[in-house]
Amino acid sequence: MGIRAVVVRRSEVDEGASPQGQALTPMVTAERADCSGLSGGTVRMPPGGVSRTHQHAHSEIIVAVVSGRAATVVWQDGKPEALIHTVGEMCHVPAGVPHCAINLSSTEPVHALEFRTDPEFNADVVLMPELEDQVAALAAELRA
Repeated sequence: MGIRAVVVRRSEVDEGASPQGQALTPMVTAERADCSGLSGGTVRMPPGGVSRTHQHAHSEIIVAVVSGRAATVVWQDGKPEALIHTVGEMCHVPAGVPHCAINLSSTEPVHALEFRTDPEFNADVVLMPELEDQVAALAAELRA
């Protein structure tokens, strides 16, 4: 039969909770579209939301904010750094870099598109609970 181009409609895919505690909808994945090196999905983060700290062991990610204002906190050189991004901006996180997402608003949700070099979308998520304490304080600071 061969590989075919497809459209994955949002109405055909159920939103689910991800290992990192976000409302993620993996849409274009190896399961649905015969992807071999890429996947894409949607992210919905409620007002005041914070994801669990994690890394993608083998895959890079790109997050494109569609609505709202977010921070992606990355640990570089052992220290957390907040990367602020909003509508029309993209954030790249290399493979293996610990990170989490923070909705900077207490009243508006964040909607984003996320693209990964993991064709299964969530195959290489590694939770990092040892970094969680740093996130709560940083989230409060960023929202102030």
